[in-house]
Amino acid sequence: MTQGQQPPDFPGRPMMNPTGLPPTGGPARGANRTVIVIVSVAAVIVVVIAAVVGLVVLNRGSGSDGAVAAPASSSSAAASSGAAIPDQYRLRGTLTSKVSVCAAGSVMSAQIPKFKDPVDYRAPDFNANLAAARAQLERLASRVSPNADAPVGPAMQEWLTAYGDFLNALSRHATGDDFKWSSGLVDSIAAKLNTMCKTV
Repeated sequence: MTQGQQPPDFPGRPMMNPTGLPPTGGPARGANRTVIVIVSVAAVIVVVIAAVVGLVVLNRGSGSDGAVAAPASSSSAAASSGAAIPDQYRLRGTLTSKVSVCAAGSVMSAQIPKFKDPVDYRAPDFNANLAAARAQLERLASRVSPNADAPVGPAMQEWLTAYGDFLNALSRHATGDDFKWSSGLVDSIAAKLNTMCKTV
């Protein structure tokens, strides 16, 4: 290299700055960091606001204790079946017509595991069947509206409540009269529903 020539700039090597002055044409590193901090704080604030709004919406759709208020028809159904309505079996869906309620009930009841008397509580699939039955009842309740056409809507609520009570009896390993009473009530309401749905 002869005197007076500048060394070449290789990839990865900083550009030569013979003037000794700070480079121009772009923001300083401190400014970049400030922008990043501001954007991060703004993002956190947006997330917090969204969470608060979501909680407010959920609370407006629920009662004071977070549970959905029971419809009048459901309360009368529970009284007639002699059992309180568990929240998970409360009608809360959108199906209102007799045809839609009967169709949903038929599909769901066919998928619920059957428990015969006497029940084999030691069967390896007993607990799985119990959980599956509860899940199907919850799914049906989530589809049928509390304002479903009477008398099929209230009867469906009765059936769900009675079936839930029957599953509770199974979880206690009920036998004898306890089992027969619970299963008999479920069968009786199911027969009533079948009669209603045949006239659709």
